[in-house]
Amino acid sequence: MPSAETAALISRSLLMPRFYLNLRSGDDYIPDQEGSEVADLAAARMEAINAVRDLVAADIRLGKRLNLSDAVEIDDQEGRLVLIMLFREAVSIKA
Repeated sequence: MPSAETAALISRSLLMPRFYLNLRSGDDYIPDQEGSEVADLAAARMEAINAVRDLVAADIRLGKRLNLSDAVEIDDQEGRLVLIMLFREAVSIKA
C-alpha cells in the first residue's frame, strides 16, 4: 500500500495536464523536452510569461538586442499546439 504522500503525488500527476513551452526565434526552434505539470492552459501561459521575463532580463544584463517577436509555442500533452505567446506579450516597455 503506498503512503499517503505517494498516493497524493500519483493522484496529482493523473489530474494535472502537462504542457510544453517551446521557444521559437525566427527559424530556430528549441523544444521543451520535459514539460511542466500545471493546472490548465492559463497556468501554462503564466509559466511562459515568467520564463520569457527571465530570458529578457538575462539578455538585457548581457547587453543583447531584444527580439520581442520571438515566441513561446505551448503544446499540450498530446503534442497539439494550443497557444503561441509572443515575447512582447510578457513585457511592457515605455519609451
